[in-house]
Amino acid sequence: MVVRFWVIFVKQKELKRYQVKAVRDFLFNAGIEL
Repeated sequence: MVVRFWVIFVKQKELKRYQVKAVRDFLFNAGIEL
């Protein structure tokens, strides 16, 4: 049960990191277009 919780926690952490990277790339591309 603890292992399952840890796996979910790690996956959410990686997902959040991916979302931050995606937003950063989007702003970077939008800045170039502007």
